[in-house]
Amino acid sequence: MRQLIIILIITLSYSGYTQTIDTVWTDTTVALQEFNSDGVKDGKFIMYEFEIDSGYLLKTGQYLNNLKEGIWIVYDPAYSPPKIIEIGKYENDLKTEVWNYYYEIDFTNVDPESDAYFSEIEWICRSTNYKNGKRDGTFSYYFENGKIRTEKTWKDGKLDG
Repeated sequence: MRQLIIILIITLSYSGYTQTIDTVWTDTTVALQEFNSDGVKDGKFIMYEFEIDSGYLLKTGQYLNNLKEGIWIVYDPAYSPPKIIEIGKYENDLKTEVWNYYYEIDFTNVDPESDAYFSEIEWICRSTNYKNGKRDGTFSYYFENGKIRTEKTWKDGKLDG
C-alpha cells in the first residue's frame, strides 16, 4: 500500500506548476488532492479504497480554483480491473453535457409501476444531459445490447411532458 501512495504522489507531482498534495485518510479510503500556493483545490483528485495489501481506484477528477472541472470518473472496485460506473463533465462545479451511469440492476426489485420493470438482472446504461448542473434534454435508459429501453425529456431540472 505504501508503494501505491508513493506512486500516486509522484504521478500528481507532474502537473507542471508548484502544487501541494494533501492526503485524506478514512477507515477505508485515501484521497489525494492538489492545492495551489493559496491553499485552494487546484489540480488532480484521486480517491482509492484500500484493504490490507491492495488498493482500488474509486474516483478521479480535477479541480480548478476550488471547483470541479473537466472529466470526472467513478469506478466500481468490485471488478478487476475496476469498471467505470459514472463518467461526465463538470464546468464551474456544475454537471454539464452528457453524463453516463453504468450499473447492474435487478429489475425484479423495481416498482412495477415504473418504466423500468423487468424480471431479470443486467447491466444498463443511463445517459443524462445536464445544463448548469440540472437535467436538461434527453434522459435515456439502454439495455446491455445498446437498444434504448426508455427515454424522457427534461427541461431546466424538471420532467418535461
